Amino acid sequence: MEKKTTKYIRYLNQGLNSTSQTIEEVDSTDPSQVDLLSIPKRCAAFCFYERTDIVDKNGNVVLKGKNSKDSCWYYLGRRLNYDDAVILFGNEGNQAVDIMQQAGVSSVCMWNGYFLPMGYDDMTMEEYINIKEKEKAVREMFKKIEEHRGENVFCEVWKNGALTLKQDVLIDINYFDNIKLKKTILPFIGLGCAISKISSLDGEVLFENPYLENCYNRRTFEGVIDAERELYGDFIVNKRMERRIKLASQGKKRQVGDEEKVKKQKYTLMRDGLHYIDENLTLEWLQYVDENANNKYNCTIIKKSVDGLQMLADGKSSEEVVKVCLDEENGLLNELTTSILSHFSPKGKDFSTYMKDKYNVDTNKEISFNTLIKKYPLPNKC
Repeated sequence: MEKKTTKYIRYLNQGLNSTSQTIEEVDSTDPSQVDLLSIPKRCAAFCFYERTDIVDKNGNVVLKGKNSKDSCWYYLGRRLNYDDAVILFGNEGNQAVDIMQQAGVSSVCMWNGYFLPMGYDDMTMEEYINIKEKEKAVREMFKKIEEHRGENVFCEVWKNGALTLKQDVLIDINYFDNIKLKKTILPFIGLGCAISKISSLDGEVLFENPYLENCYNRRTFEGVIDAERELYGDFIVNKRMERRIKLASQGKKRQVGDEEKVKKQKYTLMRDGLHYIDENLTLEWLQYVDENANNKYNCTIIKKSVDGLQMLADGKSSEEVVKVCLDEENGLLNELTTSILSHFSPKGKDFSTYMKDKYNVDTNKEISFNTLIKKYPLPNKC
């Protein structure tokens, strides 16, 4: 037994009064590889998909898999939107408009006198060819830029509506995103900033965006996306947006997972700390941890404090506690841990005296995360 993945093409065949579909195996799911002269005569559109089956040693399917990697439909006619249809056929008895309204779509494909509803991702072969040509042209410009890494280049950049000129060493390029120069990073198309032209020192144009308006200063995400569509085409922009949505979804799942971990860690800190604090401060300890152990960074700080409380309870010296629990580069950790140990530990007075005599630290401050975070901002990754 083994897995076998097969690629298929599905043809949408338009009859006189109905449509039908036929399926064939193919070697490639690249639309440009389809021989349009050998497809069914009544084919108005086609799409691709794959299926992974379990087969025996003779290649016979033992367990049929599910279809995957479905492509959009590629239509062989002309796209008409509502305005196009009205211009061509008028307002009365407009079959194209009627089909759009019935199917709930914004465009149809006109093929041999028939009007076929097109989905959001569907495209005509003419559109596909134009998209591939635009993508090819952009990629060729990116490759040109790549060839000049390590060299000085001239950049014409629209920034806040003003055209600026920069000369700097090209370090790297991120296709469709930005170039990294020695002194800065410039987006090809961004919020309030976009590259108009990149040239080598000898005057060769490496990149040019002819679609940018004068005084480019787009300040909305939608405006930037529209500018990207003009340069890169819908296909690339849609793929990039799908990737962004996927990454955002994954980030949200991670955030939910992190929140669950923080919640568990909070209760662990509450429980563990109870073994080492002054028993008269039990309720205050539980309330303090509950209010402050609300993210990974805060939990890390309180965990250090619990370690220090345990060391003091086990008879370790204040000097040993300082070596293990404090960090000379982390002011927030040091001030909070020192205050927590001085306040909650049964040996807090001795620890407080040691810190005051040895390091001239005032341990009688309020042990407040909110107050100290203003003094020591949290790292960006927290």
